[in-house]
Amino acid sequence: MSYGYDIRTGNSRIYFGSKIFIAARNIMECKIYESCSGCQIMHIPYEQQLKDKANEALTRLGLEHSPGMVSGGKFQYRSRLDFTFERIGESFRFGLYSKERGGLVDIDTCPVLDDELNQALSFFRNNPPPIVEKGSVRIRISPAKDWGIWLDFSNINVKQLFDEKEWLSTINNKFIVEVGQRNKRLIWDGSRFKLIDPVPHDWFVTPIDGGELDLPLYTTIGGFTQSGFDGNKQLVKTVLEFSQDNSITNWVELFGGSGNFTFPLASLGFKVSMFEVDKLALVGFQKSLEGFKKKENIEVHRQNLYSPKVDLDIFSKHSGLLVDPPRSGLKTMISRIAELSSESRPPVIIYVSCFLDSLANDVHALAELGYEIDKVCGVDQFAQTSHCEWVVRLTQKP
Repeated sequence: MSYGYDIRTGNSRIYFGSKIFIAARNIMECKIYESCSGCQIMHIPYEQQLKDKANEALTRLGLEHSPGMVSGGKFQYRSRLDFTFERIGESFRFGLYSKERGGLVDIDTCPVLDDELNQALSFFRNNPPPIVEKGSVRIRISPAKDWGIWLDFSNINVKQLFDEKEWLSTINNKFIVEVGQRNKRLIWDGSRFKLIDPVPHDWFVTPIDGGELDLPLYTTIGGFTQSGFDGNKQLVKTVLEFSQDNSITNWVELFGGSGNFTFPLASLGFKVSMFEVDKLALVGFQKSLEGFKKKENIEVHRQNLYSPKVDLDIFSKHSGLLVDPPRSGLKTMISRIAELSSESRPPVIIYVSCFLDSLANDVHALAELGYEIDKVCGVDQFAQTSHCEWVVRLTQKP
């Protein structure tokens, strides 16, 4: 049996020998799906999307069996949206580029956005920035339904908006506002608008104590978090499950960010040494740490993990290794692990990745060092798209 899809009609073709059966088309939830690049596979029934993602991992990772899949939701799962604003004469567009990269596709509402996020988007659409010709925008919501907006406009446009004042006042009344690559916070001091240093806010949460409680994670609007609240709970749950059925008591966590995995592990009694290079992420981490009861279980280190100066003594025979690297993967960390004797290498590695290409490359490189996959799970945080979050556990061969 094999599968095929007609992109023009969205029908699934299921082949049994020489017979073809036409499966029901997925209910189309989006009027701009055919042109918008945000979702690539909405025409495929969701259950089949999960099967296809599992089958791709099966092939790319060289697995013997298809991996399990868990879902963060089919629709309304995103808590943040990055898009482009463009003014064309008296009109404007808010959206993503088209599948053909021919221009922006205007987004009114989006079915994969949380309802509250769609409301924030609608407010911004109804109050477009004057003067600005083009720029990048991120809109984010918090678990408490706070609205945040990050504006990446040219310096000239930012100055013009400060001089105009009215639009910033309208937006600042509804949103927490950040401006520019340094995530400066916009405030009104009683007489004028000004930008101050970044102020982390509890834009996200992570489950602790085995999912019994949610710990606020402090970050900037422009900072990194997972794409949505429900999908992240599934992701953390999977990582915790992979961490527990072995003899590991201490974890070294690389690329720890704002503590999305650090706090859940430490809440269960594990000792965690977390490494991160991003200064703003660590400022937010320290703010989150203030409300965490088991502080003694956590050590925090600021370090560039791609530097050849990384101290390999961070690994020990009693430490597992948890990594959630950027899309580029582990890169030089693979060669650093290779420098260690087999006795000094971490006995267990949990690898979290949203990019199957670099994950597959790193997994095959680790196999050359004597590691083998013993658990894999796909966490579908990106329904209707070709992307997926993967959690892979590797152990040293006996």
